[in-house]
Amino acid sequence: MLSTVVRPESVGRSMPAVRGTPAVILQPPSSTASARQRERAPRKTILSKPPVPTVESTPAERLRVEESPKGGFSYPVAPTPTLTGRVSLRAVIGIDGQVREVDVLSGNRELAAAASRAVRHWRYGRHELEGRAVEAETNITISFVGDDAVSVSFPAVH
Repeated sequence: MLSTVVRPESVGRSMPAVRGTPAVILQPPSSTASARQRERAPRKTILSKPPVPTVESTPAERLRVEESPKGGFSYPVAPTPTLTGRVSLRAVIGIDGQVREVDVLSGNRELAAAASRAVRHWRYGRHELEGRAVEAETNITISFVGDDAVSVSFPAVH
């Protein structure tokens, strides 16, 4: 006897008949099915919610710094010279000094995109804590004051 697992989405649907092939009736495996038949049956795992991070899975504590980059510095360019405003960012600095992540804390969307692009090119010095290289984070405030004038500051990390 042929035993096949029926998926719930296929129950109640009819299959088109094909000439020359025998009809197959799909049945759920019975409780008397052998252990070997149950092992071969495909299994489907459904997660109702994505896994939630726990305290153990949070990243290691980062060193908080207030400093300007050591290299790769370039000023951001506003998409429109007359567009003005202030953008606040938080940058995560990898153990090699490269900016790994830039989060926009506040500011105009267009200016924030320009500021983020520039900050991703910046390079910082290596940061150590107890003799080990560690990631660091810093806050950056970029003020676009018009006509390609930009002010950059590094306020304290809270």
